[in-house]
Amino acid sequence: MAVSYRVVWTRGTGEVLDTPPEKKGLQHSLNNPLAALLAELQLLEMEDLQPDHRESVERALTLTRRLIQIVRERVPPHQI
Repeated sequence: MAVSYRVVWTRGTGEVLDTPPEKKGLQHSLNNPLAALLAELQLLEMEDLQPDHRESVERALTLTRRLIQIVRERVPPHQI
């Protein structure tokens, strides 16, 4: 009788990962924090901001989107 085991990893949130984080690849490791940063900036953009603050948020959004595009174009996805 064969016995098999499933090893899972969790991030402090209890989210179950089928693959350990170190095996996900550089693109995955960069995309997650960039997506979180983009979401936070988009929420901030919806606030009633002073003109100079709005300009800074818009610049940060533009640069974050540019960085996401660079990662998608130049960093190879992890191949299993």
